[in-house]
Amino acid sequence: MLANLLWQLHRIPRHPEHANPPRHHPSRSGSTPTFNRELRWRGQGRSVAFTYTDGRLVSDSLHLCGFVYLRGETEGELSGPITADDKVKLHWDRDQAVDLNTLGGVLDQPRVTAWSGITIAPNEGHDGFWLRLTVTDQRVCRISAHPDAIPEVVNPIGGYWRPALVDGGSLVYLTARRIETGDGVRWELGAIGHGSAAAEMTEHLCDEARAWSPERNHYDPRLVVYPAETPARELGGAVFEKTHSRFVFSYNNVSG
Repeated sequence: MLANLLWQLHRIPRHPEHANPPRHHPSRSGSTPTFNRELRWRGQGRSVAFTYTDGRLVSDSLHLCGFVYLRGETEGELSGPITADDKVKLHWDRDQAVDLNTLGGVLDQPRVTAWSGITIAPNEGHDGFWLRLTVTDQRVCRISAHPDAIPEVVNPIGGYWRPALVDGGSLVYLTARRIETGDGVRWELGAIGHGSAAAEMTEHLCDEARAWSPERNHYDPRLVVYPAETPARELGGAVFEKTHSRFVFSYNNVSG
């Protein structure tokens, strides 16, 4: 079983510079094998340290990372443009209902903007918000914009990690604005939406930010990888269907 799971993860392709097999390490006890692997689900990527337990791989730690799949092999992740000039793209998993034809021209529709009142410091990440969102909303994916993309057309939060939600022909994505406070500069999280459900979806994304923020440093993310043939009744949590395995992710508050 371990060999099968290792092989499934090894088949998840990456950029050639990352194309080595999973890094295997003996456990502290010397009896349970552990290793690291770069994985992606719902558009965001993590370097995950795993321990093999009872026929499955259980994460010990997850760290933000970036990697590029080899051409033609994406372990179930799809991507495509939503603008005619290909400067704005979406990235989603094969088990998500994203139709590029339905989304064509969505950014030409009126823009709806909402602000959450939640701020982060200039050097503070928002990746924990995205992790939590992969559990609470199965519509989450990633939006990417070329540096030449016009802010009046698309204006997501800065950096590589830009979560978005897609629902039919409607799209909403995370944005941010600079706020001057007595303690210095902060960035307020907000949402920009387009389409018939834009008003509802932008407020929903802001609500998710408000729910995440109070205990933002007190969550325990956990990823468990099962063989692809594992029955659904044996899984618990948010399930992501990959080509060679099934991911189950939880993001629990451990503030006590």
